[in-house]
Amino acid sequence: MGRDRTTKYDNFLTVSFPPMIMDLINQHSWETGISKQDFIRQCVRNMLTTKYEKDIELVIVDKLKLKNNEKHTNQDPKLV
Repeated sequence: MGRDRTTKYDNFLTVSFPPMIMDLINQHSWETGISKQDFIRQCVRNMLTTKYEKDIELVIVDKLKLKNNEKHTNQDPKLV
């Protein structure tokens, strides 16, 4: 029915790090038993949660609600 997927995510980002930072990432991943990808995801989630001062999942839900509300009303979303 749907296409067979081997990855969880459709969006990819390739990043490079200086060798010393990569050494620290490798060490952290080895010590904690998490993959480097999961470590980077956790770092990004942490930074976005800090930026928006609430869990990033809630920020996404709020943005989706706002987008949905804009489609169904002519009112300024700040006034709703």
